[in-house]
Formats: sequence, structure tokens, C-alpha cells
Amino acid sequence: MVRFGTRTSGAAVGLAVLFSLTLAGAPARAEADPPSGQAPDRIVVQLADAPAPTVLHASPSRIDRTLAALNQDPAVEYAERDVLVHAQEVTPNDPLWTQQWGPARVRAPRAWVTTTGSATVRIAVLDSGVDAGHEDLAGAVVAGWNVLAGNANTADDNGHGTAAAAVIAARGNNARGVAGVCWSCAIMPVKVLGANGGGYMSDLAAGIRWAVDNGASVVNMSVAGASSTKSLEAAITYAVEREVVLVGSAGNDATTTMAYPAANPDVVGVAASSRTDQPDDYTNRGSWVDVAAPGCNLAAVAAVEGGGYRTFCGTSSAAPVVAGALGLARVKAPSASVAQLRSALTATAVPVGSWVRHGRIDAAGTVEALTPAPSPSPSPSPSPSPSPADRLSGGGDGEGEGDGDGEGDGEGEGD
Repeated sequence: MVRFGTRTSGAAVGLAVLFSLTLAGAPARAEADPPSGQAPDRIVVQLADAPAPTVLHASPSRIDRTLAALNQDPAVEYAERDVLVHAQEVTPNDPLWTQQWGPARVRAPRAWVTTTGSATVRIAVLDSGVDAGHEDLAGAVVAGWNVLAGNANTADDNGHGTAAAAVIAARGNNARGVAGVCWSCAIMPVKVLGANGGGYMSDLAAGIRWAVDNGASVVNMSVAGASSTKSLEAAITYAVEREVVLVGSAGNDATTTMAYPAANPDVVGVAASSRTDQPDDYTNRGSWVDVAAPGCNLAAVAAVEGGGYRTFCGTSSAAPVVAGALGLARVKAPSASVAQLRSALTATAVPVGSWVRHGRIDAAGTVEALTPAPSPSPSPSPSPSPSPADRLSGGGDGEGEGDGDGEGDGEGEGD
């Protein structure tokens, strides 16, 4: 039997156990395989008078006898096999998941261990509308608003908005198509772009206000214009004051020139990154862009384009990745402020060089950086829908410059 005095140190334990394993030439004999999940060659020993346990390495052929000897010694409080642990990830059963390098790159599967989203978190997609009938968006789309027509018809007559919505919240683990970053979150479509993919800053501003007043937690704007307007700036301030986080695509002109709304300091500006965290050729970049995210993602194709799935490339595709990650973060910490959400996003970003301010986002890091709040904040009371006169009063001058996607998905004027 291996014995220890009451004041034996951890080092002495190790030496004594090593001695017990050699046992004066005692022959090794085969022992049973360790129970599933247990380490074959590590023992954790807690001495009765020690502040913390000691880890010892043992021969797999003698570990059971050593454990038995240790547990019979009165100086040992306990001795046990160590147990293996592994980083956990959620792998959805969607048939195209293995081709979705973007969500994998930002560690969405690790974030999904904590949450896949919630229907209580509404992510507004200010775009060309959303095809709510697509198989991979079934049950994801809540009531929205058509700013252009002044009614609730948010059908997608271009396809750009449906693709963006799918990157955010295509239903995951449903054995269909693809998995969105926040696959259990709700999509709130707000139509601000026409069938040609273009629009005006005044309509974008009205769309922001409508989304905020109707319970959006995150607002995705996969559009870009050459300059800002007072009406847009006022709408952004309105959202931030009500703790709604805004995301905007940086644009696809391969320049360092600012584009709006992404360049507004209260909007999370997003550039497009490659599989190796390099800037995609077309992406706008610079210190005015907060973060990068994968710029080519598999997405749903709207009925107007024939349905199915396609590769969707551009900063219009990168921004929804960030919006989805912020949706997961909002579920983790429902009462987090915009400042806290942005801090979690940027502080955990992976450095990629000076072409963006903070780095490429890490969805798992963002979620893990937040401490859950006791209860969600109450949603703001809905306000009346904007009238056509309200829509046109801003006289915005920014065209929603669109996102030419590098894979031939023909992103007309969305960004």
C-alpha cells in the first residue's frame, strides 16, 4: 500500500505514486479500459491537509491498482481518474451547412451551445422586402412595413432582402438548405428599396423609426449611400437612445471613402472578409469601418428570382452576419445597452490588420463576453405607421448603392 504522512507535499505524493507504479519490478497486467470520457493515464489526488488537488500521471496498465491504494490511505481525502473535456459546438443538419464557411469562421457553432436565438429578438431587415414563403424562412418572419407604399406588404420584388434575411435567420437544424447565424430569431422586414434595389435616405430613416417603434432589437441595413442626411442622423440617434443596435454595410467600391449609414459612429460598420480574414477585393475599408465579417455566404433565393439557394457576396452579406451575432448577444443579455453590445462585439474581434478598426467578429466571443441580465427591458409602444408625407419630408440625397456580389448574384443597387 502507498502511504503518506499527514504533512506529505504534492511533490512527495507524485514520487510515492511513481514508486507505487514500478512496485519493485512487479509485472504489469492488462486492466480494463477506462469508462467512457475518463482519462486513461491521469489521477487527481486530494490530500486531507492540502489546499488543492494534485494531478499525477500513471501508467494505464496499473492505474486501477494505484487508485485503489491511494483511496485506502488515511492521508488521502480522495483519488479519482481525471475526466476528458472538449470544446462544444452545435452542428446543424441543414444539407448545405458543410459549405457555409462564413458562420463557421466566426465560431457561430460555439455560440449556438449557449443560444441559437429567440423569437422574442426581432432583427429588422431594412431592404427590398423578404420572401416569407421561402422554405428556410418559414415561421421566421413577423409583420413588417413597406415604407415606399405605406402599407404592410413587404414581399420582396428584388431578392436582395431575402438573401440578407437568410444569412441572419434561415431556420437551422431543420434539414433544409442553410443555417442562419441567429436561426431562432425573428425577422422583421421593412421595405425601403424598390424593385431595382435602389432607394433614398429619407425612406431608410423612416424605416429605422418604424422598426424601433415596433420592437426591433437589431436593425440590419445592407445599403450604402455617398453621404448622410439630417433625417438619417436623427433616426439613428432615435434608435440608439432606445437601445436598438444598428448595423450597416460599408459598400463595395474598393475604397477608403466613407459610405453611409455605416460610417455614422452610432452604426456598426461592416466590411467583407475572405476565408483567410483578408479584405475581399471589392470591400470598402478603413479606420471608419468597425469590423469585418465573411463576405460570401450561402443564402435563400426569393421567389422573384426563382427560389432555392445561392452564394450571396458583398458587404450586404457581411453585415447580416454581424446582425445575427448581435441577435445572439441580445438573447444572452436582454437588457444590455447598445454600448455594452458594441463593446462585446469589438473587444472580442480577431485582429486582421489596419483595414478595419477592430477586427473580424467572433460570434462566440461576443456572446461569452456578456453577462445575462435578470430580465428583458420592456418593448417600446408602437407608434403610427409613417404616411407618404412623412416618408418624403426628409428629401434624402443618398442613393442605396448596391452590392455587386462577387458570385454573380446580381445585387443591383443594394450594398
